[in-house]
Amino acid sequence: MLRTHEIARQIPARRTSHSPAMVTPRAAWYLAIEGSGEPWGNGFDARLDALRLADRTLRAIARRHGVLHPPARLEAQWWVDAPDGVFPDAPTDRWRWRLLLSVPDAVTAGILRDAATRLTLARGRHPLVADVELVQLDEGPCLQQLQTGPVEAEPRPAAAMRAYAEAEGLTLDGRHHQIYLSDPRRVPPERQRVILRQPLTPRRDRVCRPLGRTSHAA
Repeated sequence: MLRTHEIARQIPARRTSHSPAMVTPRAAWYLAIEGSGEPWGNGFDARLDALRLADRTLRAIARRHGVLHPPARLEAQWWVDAPDGVFPDAPTDRWRWRLLLSVPDAVTAGILRDAATRLTLARGRHPLVADVELVQLDEGPCLQQLQTGPVEAEPRPAAAMRAYAEAEGLTLDGRHHQIYLSDPRRVPPERQRVILRQPLTPRRDRVCRPLGRTSHAA
């Protein structure tokens, strides 16, 4: 019988309010691909397609091993490399991003190796799958809140998190993290929902290259 594993990183919206709150997410593994520039443009979509292909391949291999898990919600980290750059205030051509799809704990190293072998064969169809990595995020204490509405409304909750941090004597640090509860490409802007997360400590993440060489699970 197939075992269904809940993906803990898919945080229910009911647990996140429209006001800033402290959270400490547990360390988690993700399939990831990086890029830069305008979000939701052609380059962004091409890399997202490659990431989803890797995720579909991993889920198909996992199913053969008796592990069934639903498609993960899209997540993304956003940052600016320049020391004087602050996301999202910097021009979009300076934005860097990492798209993320969570990997359940039940996925073993053997499953990952099988998926990596299959993806090697898929590179002829989608060369960007070669850029997909396995990443572990350990963000530590964070501020988090729910945003409802178009992306243009993000500065308001972002300002609320900065004000909360200042009032509490906290320092925002690390990459801005978004968890998309709705598909920005399909849901009308006024109905979009996204969890905004901002680490309070420098990021701690580990990238394993290539995908097939990892000690994610025994």
